[in-house]
Amino acid sequence: MKNSIEIADRLALFIRNNDINFYQIISEFDLEGNGFITQEDLKFALKKLQFNLSSGEFSNLLRSLNI
Repeated sequence: MKNSIEIADRLALFIRNNDINFYQIISEFDLEGNGFITQEDLKFALKKLQFNLSSGEFSNLLRSLNI
């Protein structure tokens, strides 16, 4: 399993290589409009982007994001 920094770096590279506006994707899931999404919303957004992570990798990503 990759560590949290490797996963965060992989996500950043994926976003850059696919010309994705990640903030726009996140805002689609910010139903309350307060600038925050839940962990489940983030998991769904990543699946929508086809950025697949195991549950362990997702947990490591959350740690790297301090969530």
